[in-house]
Amino acid sequence: MRHVLYLDFDGVLHPATCEPDQRFSRAAALAQALAQFDCELVISSSWRFAVPWPDLLQLLPAELVPRVSGCTGEAVIGRHAREREILAHVRGLSGAIDWRALDDCDWDFGDRTRLIACDPNAGFGDLQARALADWLREAGSGSVPG
Repeated sequence: MRHVLYLDFDGVLHPATCEPDQRFSRAAALAQALAQFDCELVISSSWRFAVPWPDLLQLLPAELVPRVSGCTGEAVIGRHAREREILAHVRGLSGAIDWRALDDCDWDFGDRTRLIACDPNAGFGDLQARALADWLREAGSGSVPG
């Protein structure tokens, strides 16, 4: 089974309102939290509309880049937009998929059972790292070959 984590940037990899030099300040913590697990990343952040693909990858720590398999597609407007964008992407994947979203916008999800929510003022932290580890252990993602 593929384990896919849909990744938002603002409010996750850095506080939603931060200085430019603080951007991606929580990305290393995410890389560390995922280090022992087999988990694919898909960028669901709205940054995908403004930043070219190669530049998006350069924003991430080197440890995360090989995990990134793509990004979600067209923007969806309206209620639970982020969840609907993710579901459209999931439908396009082949095989058995177990997914979660790492996002700070809980209102963008109707079904929050697959959401690992971040505090937009803090970003990714210990609580989210534990939730990721619990999901991936329970899901049997196994260790990353090393």
